[in-house]
Amino acid sequence: MINECDVMNTTKMELLDVASSLWDFHCSKNTKSFSLQARMICGCSVVSLYCINVHGHTTPVMINAIWAKKIASIFNCHNHTYLNNIISHVHLVIMSTGAYQIKFK
Repeated sequence: MINECDVMNTTKMELLDVASSLWDFHCSKNTKSFSLQARMICGCSVVSLYCINVHGHTTPVMINAIWAKKIASIFNCHNHTYLNNIISHVHLVIMSTGAYQIKFK
């Protein structure tokens, strides 16, 4: 039996790790926040990533297939479809201060 809280916490930590790595690699020094949105559609994640600078300007981040697969694998953890039943959309924002907000739907 999978515990929903364990799945959500694992997913949150994995997403934070991926988003932090992408921020470090793709965003400039004046980035204030980083936005990651993923939506599950037929078992696939549709992802949009943005660096947001101190003036509020957003810059889309293009990722390669390796990063896309890594993000998709977070949603398919433990080879269970259970996660797909409890999460259909996630929006993660990380601030330069280290604070973050993550919403699951």
